[in-house]
Amino acid sequence: MECTNGEGPLGISPSEPTNPVWVKRKKPMRGFSHLAPRNPLEITYFDVHYWVPDGRRGMKEILKGLDGRMKPGELTAIMGPSGAGKSSLMNILAGYRQNGVTGKVEMNGRERDLRVFRHLSTYIPQQDHVIPNLTVMESMRVAANLKLPSSMPSKDKLTTVVEILEHLGIQNCAETRAGCLSGGQKKRLCIALELVNNPPVLFFDEPTSGLDSSSCLQCVSLLKMLASEGRTVICTIHQPSARILEIFDHLILLSEGMCLYNDTIASLVPYLKLFNLHCPSYHNPADFVMEVAVGDHGREAMKALCDAVKLNATKPPELEIPDPETPLDANGQSSTPLSGLWGRIENSMRKKLTKETKPEFIDDLKAEYAVSFAKQVQCLYLRFLKTTTRDLMLMYIRGGSHVVAGLFLGIMYFDMGDDAMSVYRNASALFFTIILVFYASMMPTVLTYPLEVPVLLREILNKWYSLKAYYVAKTLADVPFAVLCTFIYLLICYYMTSQPLDAHRFFRYLAISTYIALVGQTLGLMIGTLFDIQAAVFLGPVFTAPFLLFSGFFLSVKAMPKYIRWLSYVSFLKYYFEGTMFCIYGYNRPDLQCNQPYCHFKNPDKFLREMDLEENVYWEDFWVLVAYNIVLRFAAYFVLRWKLHHSR
Repeated sequence: MECTNGEGPLGISPSEPTNPVWVKRKKPMRGFSHLAPRNPLEITYFDVHYWVPDGRRGMKEILKGLDGRMKPGELTAIMGPSGAGKSSLMNILAGYRQNGVTGKVEMNGRERDLRVFRHLSTYIPQQDHVIPNLTVMESMRVAANLKLPSSMPSKDKLTTVVEILEHLGIQNCAETRAGCLSGGQKKRLCIALELVNNPPVLFFDEPTSGLDSSSCLQCVSLLKMLASEGRTVICTIHQPSARILEIFDHLILLSEGMCLYNDTIASLVPYLKLFNLHCPSYHNPADFVMEVAVGDHGREAMKALCDAVKLNATKPPELEIPDPETPLDANGQSSTPLSGLWGRIENSMRKKLTKETKPEFIDDLKAEYAVSFAKQVQCLYLRFLKTTTRDLMLMYIRGGSHVVAGLFLGIMYFDMGDDAMSVYRNASALFFTIILVFYASMMPTVLTYPLEVPVLLREILNKWYSLKAYYVAKTLADVPFAVLCTFIYLLICYYMTSQPLDAHRFFRYLAISTYIALVGQTLGLMIGTLFDIQAAVFLGPVFTAPFLLFSGFFLSVKAMPKYIRWLSYVSFLKYYFEGTMFCIYGYNRPDLQCNQPYCHFKNPDKFLREMDLEENVYWEDFWVLVAYNIVLRFAAYFVLRWKLHHSR
């Protein structure tokens, strides 16, 4: 279904979708009637400092003692030039920056429990990372199954999903794959996914980045609507237009880690006049405050603004005597916005941040996932299967490469598996199988996994599911494709090269080949986690080359120098090669066919002795590979966990 553009709520097309689950509405909705109500959350922070390492110079201070409050029902913008500390402040408030941070952050007047807060808030990054192979509705259903309680009926979950999509104006795109959406539609989809559990706090990193002026206006208007329903909405924004700026309720202006302004948008221009900073008529106030923040109007003005926000400034002399033309109220006080504004500043100098108006705190909040671990694994496993099978190009390439490679190998080494004169050539064919099975499993993971990390990072940080559940589901989803592709390849080349037609040999060969394919996928996951695609594609083959060298094919283990022989026992390909050779030529295999007067390797056991494999036991190699795979899987999990922690 194609998405259309038109004029409707927030500039979105109001045309009716064809999906029968949609409910016709004559007026745009003003609230989510089916979302579970959540207690409003107010965020206050005091004396927040943030340091980062600065090489040999020691530590560099990014944020310099910031104070503030973000209220429910308000749309707060954090502005400032590049390097001012906007993202750092928001990441600290969201709980994604902890190292090098001092100060205090409170939630509804109480010290914030970070584990609980992460389940109550959501963070939407600047880049709109979605799963391209899922439709909008499928993505929303996955989010509903993970973020809503299992006790909630499926019908109610669907109603909630439908209501959110209608509310955000993307109901016409319900059956469109996420990869085909426009930039504005992807942004609304990312918001819709996080609204499923109705979080009371929403953080947005540059929500208007990459959007045209019309889409920017729609996006900010949407955020304003979400805030007006009682949520605390906080976003960083670089340089909005005047029309977009006036949509915000509250502005925090940063410069060089210091706060120059922390008040309402309506008071911005009058407040700047107190410091002889006059915004020209018909000039965008956002552009003007950015000029102030970068120092175009003097460092003295920046210092005065910073001191006033810190509540250390003194009252300007020109305000001590009211203007004669200024109207006075019944108490003889000026009633103009300027005096009222300064009165609030003066009152804040005495009281700082008060707590009388903070929302009520709920004591029974818990840091728990909405569904059980088993349910998380089930939902993620089904999503992995669906996304993998829909990536037709990757499926065709993986399946086709195994078929073509099997046919080429079968043609080149046709009928050599039972020929006593072609034992070494047959061993070469088996070693080629080792290389193909291993690299055909590793390289697709190296190429595709880095593309999954941004979605994983967003969902993990927003507490959709635990990392353990993701990893278990990922591991289980890898097995069917490893078995299927390996089986297709072995079935072709095993028969064409005339390997022994014994079921127990074939299935043992298949089992050990499947394990080496899983080892390849695990290494691909580790390499794809640690490096970007360009580096991973180069480092993958380079990293595994020593394992091939010490596999025992090019040089037997006994023939290696003693001081490096121990390295062969680290090579997992050694155990695969030994297991393969013993599987094909061991188990008292009958004599090979010999069309010559003398065939040196007519007895297969003689070939095993020549390769120093006569003492080898297949099951030892098999269980070593099983243990190797388990150890690598655990190692890959901790590498992934470290990477996610480092990415924050």
